[in-house]
Amino acid sequence: MKTRGLLYLVAAAILASAVMMLLSTVRPLPLVHAQATQVYNGGVVIPFTCRISAQTTTQECKALTAGLKTYVTDGIVSNNVGTAQTLKIVTGTGTNCGAGTADLTHPVQFGAAVGNQPLLFLTPLQPAAVGLAVCVTPSAATSYSATINGFVGPAGP
Repeated sequence: MKTRGLLYLVAAAILASAVMMLLSTVRPLPLVHAQATQVYNGGVVIPFTCRISAQTTTQECKALTAGLKTYVTDGIVSNNVGTAQTLKIVTGTGTNCGAGTADLTHPVQFGAAVGNQPLLFLTPLQPAAVGLAVCVTPSAATSYSATINGFVGPAGP
């Protein structure tokens, strides 16, 4: 009887060891925003980082790329003055997304204080169509800044 218990204990130890070895080799896939060509949804994509600094109107952050989609993975938006306003990431065509504008995010609310809001999208945000630029739109003509990361690639499934 003691032998059977010892065998169970040894088998459990071997199984636990094997599981730990397996788990130590599994690594989660990184978010696509390192500055190197990568693959997303089976297509080659090119990461980007764009910045807008101290602006008061809608500004283009990532220019449109004909035939490709611009996916947004993360970023940070900042209210540079002590005036309440909202900021949102939008897509569109024309100068500073002046035509065909559509929201990618809801408005991020800033109270009457200077502040930063990090944004992280576990599923990359994507525009409704290919060939659209990515812009940031303020609700008031007060100073804001933004850094947006993402990648440009073929339309997903």
